[in-house]
Amino acid sequence: KMVKRKVRPYCSRRNGSRTILVSPTKEFTQATANNTNDKISDESESVDVNSSFIKRLESDKKNSFYSPVFSIKPTPKNLTDSDDDDIIAAAQRTPVLSSTPYHAFNNKVNLEESGESLFTALELEIVENSVAKAPKVDHEVEFRSGRDLFTASSGSADTVKTPMRSGLRSADCGSNLLFTVNSLQSINDNMAKNSGNSNSNKTRNRTIASKTKSTANVPDKSTKRRCKSQQFNTNNTFSNDLLSEFAIHTPVVTEDSPLFEAESFYGLPVRVRHLLKDHRGINELYNWQDECLKLFHETDKNLVYSLPTSGGKTLVAELLILHQLLCCNKNALLVLPFVSIVQEKYRLLTPFALDLGFYVEEYAGSKGTYPPKRRANRYTVYVATIEKAHSLVNSLIDEGILDSLGLVVIDELHMIGEGGSRGSILELMISKLKFCSSRSRIVGMSATLSNVNELTQFLNAELFTSDFRPVELREYVKVNREVFEVIDKRVDNPLRLSRSVDFVYSESLESRDPDHLLGLVSEVIPHHSCLIFCPTKRNCQAVAELIAGNMPPQLANVKTDDRQELIAKLQMESGCLCPVLSSTLPLGVAYHHSGLTSEERRLIEDAFTEGVICLLACTTTLAAGVNLPAKRVIIRSLYLANRLLLTRSQYKQMSGRAGRAGFDSNGESIIIVKQADVLKAKNLVSGAMDRCVSSLMYENGKGLSTLILNVISLNLITNMHSLIGFMKQTLLAVQTDVDLPKSCCKSLEELISDELVVQTIETDGSAGCLKPTNFGIAVVRGSIDVRWSIKLLADLRSATQNLAVCNWFHLLYLVTPYDYISQVYYIDWSIYLHQYHMLTADEIHVATLIGVTEGYLTRKACGMMSMTSSNSSKENIIKRFYITLILMHLVKEESVWSVSQIFNVPRGFIQQLLSSAASFCSCVIYFCGEIDDLWALKPLLSILLKAIQFCCKKDLVPLMEIPAVKVARARQLYNAGYRTLQLVATADPETLVATIEHMPRKVARQIVDSAKLLLRDKAEELQNEANELLNLKTSSGHLLHLNLLQQWYDNKIT
Repeated sequence: KMVKRKVRPYCSRRNGSRTILVSPTKEFTQATANNTNDKISDESESVDVNSSFIKRLESDKKNSFYSPVFSIKPTPKNLTDSDDDDIIAAAQRTPVLSSTPYHAFNNKVNLEESGESLFTALELEIVENSVAKAPKVDHEVEFRSGRDLFTASSGSADTVKTPMRSGLRSADCGSNLLFTVNSLQSINDNMAKNSGNSNSNKTRNRTIASKTKSTANVPDKSTKRRCKSQQFNTNNTFSNDLLSEFAIHTPVVTEDSPLFEAESFYGLPVRVRHLLKDHRGINELYNWQDECLKLFHETDKNLVYSLPTSGGKTLVAELLILHQLLCCNKNALLVLPFVSIVQEKYRLLTPFALDLGFYVEEYAGSKGTYPPKRRANRYTVYVATIEKAHSLVNSLIDEGILDSLGLVVIDELHMIGEGGSRGSILELMISKLKFCSSRSRIVGMSATLSNVNELTQFLNAELFTSDFRPVELREYVKVNREVFEVIDKRVDNPLRLSRSVDFVYSESLESRDPDHLLGLVSEVIPHHSCLIFCPTKRNCQAVAELIAGNMPPQLANVKTDDRQELIAKLQMESGCLCPVLSSTLPLGVAYHHSGLTSEERRLIEDAFTEGVICLLACTTTLAAGVNLPAKRVIIRSLYLANRLLLTRSQYKQMSGRAGRAGFDSNGESIIIVKQADVLKAKNLVSGAMDRCVSSLMYENGKGLSTLILNVISLNLITNMHSLIGFMKQTLLAVQTDVDLPKSCCKSLEELISDELVVQTIETDGSAGCLKPTNFGIAVVRGSIDVRWSIKLLADLRSATQNLAVCNWFHLLYLVTPYDYISQVYYIDWSIYLHQYHMLTADEIHVATLIGVTEGYLTRKACGMMSMTSSNSSKENIIKRFYITLILMHLVKEESVWSVSQIFNVPRGFIQQLLSSAASFCSCVIYFCGEIDDLWALKPLLSILLKAIQFCCKKDLVPLMEIPAVKVARARQLYNAGYRTLQLVATADPETLVATIEHMPRKVARQIVDSAKLLLRDKAEELQNEANELLNLKTSSGHLLHLNLLQQWYDNKIT
């Protein structure tokens, strides 16, 4: 059969085996001459699949052997120099194989013809204790055996025992034909004779090969010339007629390969090094990073590593994740503390995913599917918040596929001891990973860990610590006008007078700036950057206005064009510009806190990183968020907004932002204290780090109740004895001498009384098995907070009896998060009453069903009822309905800015509310799916979720699916003609920058990359759907291949 046109290669799965469908690309057919009768024809663009090869495959049906995966580069015999250069140029465009796992063949080839398409299918199946054999060759050729790279010398053919590895890593063909060579015994008739005694299979014989170093992905000049004369010295027709036409190059990416040496990149394709340089500007690793990576690969245990802020911890985690995806053929989970960091990490990993052939999935807010998508040939890194990561692990356990998760990386590990629900959920997730899977490794990192011995015992982990910082940190304490340097933290008085603030203040100015912020700031800006951490959001804005209003006016002449461009971008993203930012940005000053929208925060962060903004007044949350280093960090107060003293961990995170690697020789941290608080300041700067304590017992054991409900619902435990056994996996058991049986019995009684769990009674009257109720399973599947579960069930059941579906109002009330009720400290009742009067008749009917009446609101607006005198349950309904009114305006496609002005609440709060409502709606959908009498709500809420997620017209929805695109940007793309995902994915970023107003080049690249990744995901789903149809089998077991299905598949992809 002759192949005369480009055929689309793809992979499928049949009867537990994987089938690779191999086809030549256009470049291949153009570069390879017709080798029939060993004659060369320059005009031919076809390839002869030699029949002897097929016969030999059929003859070895019962034998299975390991074999390496080769990237076979076409090299015709009569290449000219120019042709040779063209072939090498094509090879340079070829992606490196990310991994080469070993598979055995059942040696069956199916030739299926549809029109002019020819598919050569090699069915694979995994066979244990298989042997890889080296072909007899009269030239030098690289190949993989086991976990090593070898160079086979002339005439050698020995046997080496290889470890069993599962999984198949596919790669894009590009300009090469990626081909999985059949068992090497089938290639060479003389192999059995040269393999030696069969006992050699039991030992690792390396006499035939020597380890070599892979220094590049593309052959050098000498390799190019050698490729032209490479021939397998064998009488086998397949070897002579087919393999002799190609140069064989084997990409290697395993742990023990020479890629672990300094000149390569830690077991990863060398391409990763280039990507880090191109996208991150990283040329080499720090010494500690090198040691930490080697420690991880030298042991099978988990890993905990702790270093100061800005030391480069995240890069180590990313390299370990890439190793799992590309080399170990496993998925990975990256757990981050905040939604904003998840979104940022998704954007940073997208270029690597596109280039290296893996997937990135965001699990934050309402995003993420349970269980996750199964992909046959590619692997995925899940980037998730703590809550979403816990739900993801639950779904993997429930489906029995937890072992598909090879690595779990936890950033900010110290949050396990923060004392709230997030800390307990993190501890619960880790405990389940330890209990359920011995193959999933855990890596935890943090800058602020003290009781590391307890944490390593809990995680069964190796410990790596270092005090490395790329930039020296100098710490100071300012009291009045004197600035004291922190010298030796081991002595009683670690402070030494360094200098005084010599900035000249007028009497009126000093009264407005008692902390002398102007003097401290003027020493570094505008030539360097400065961060000022403030206790409250209002204080941030006041400080920004103070600094901008009293700095020299010539500061407005610095980077004027860039600052005006930033102002225009902020106006475009939000439709309006905050008056404070409008007055401070021309001077390079801004504020940053949760009251800003995510788009505003991202633009301000980018501007600060690029030096457009030189001073940023921010809250303490920035210290635990994105990495924004500065020359000087000023901590304005020793106390937080709630008058709690700063913890040592919080102080280290903030002061650790001082010093920009590659820009500053040192960083400076200054904390401002009053004379009465000097002793507290000494303890803060020189004291021990905070201890991480288990959060399971917070709020009278709420975390413990959640743990018990989870493990019972997932069938991990069935009785009290097994529950106590599971509890030994927790940090609580490591740290305390708490009476576990007593505490567990108390929590279990509460769960039974709430009808979340039932316990059978044995015939002798003793306690029997523990089983979850449908209600309990629904709480776990929906990740519903136990304290709100009963209230949620009652509200949903009540709504089904009188559900109003003439608009979204009633359903929107049902998915308004309960947590936000406690965040409504103040309500302007006149605004509330006015908004009630603006409702339609149908919406007023919904309000009446819920329990909100005009008379009640009128009395509240007139001051006739106080909060304290009202019924608490009634007040909760009123507050929740108020939040629903805000959401209703957003669902009606009103902007965040306009809604913020209507209700007089911060726009950042409104945006967070919308995200939380979408997340809670997603949880309620899973909850309703487990309760029989709530079945009707699930499809309705699924439609509502789309409305909450996008809050835009239907035409913009395809663009809003792109992670980097919001409503304003989607409208810009749509108006510019980019109205579909495909058009955005194929767009040139430079064209977007030129045609779309205020489109930063960085954002354009992120949008295009995100669209490409999303489009590839959708295409693969269609491809898998097509494969399922194409691989249908008749009752007699023969392959059913219909031309109609092939045409349908082609049309779908097109």
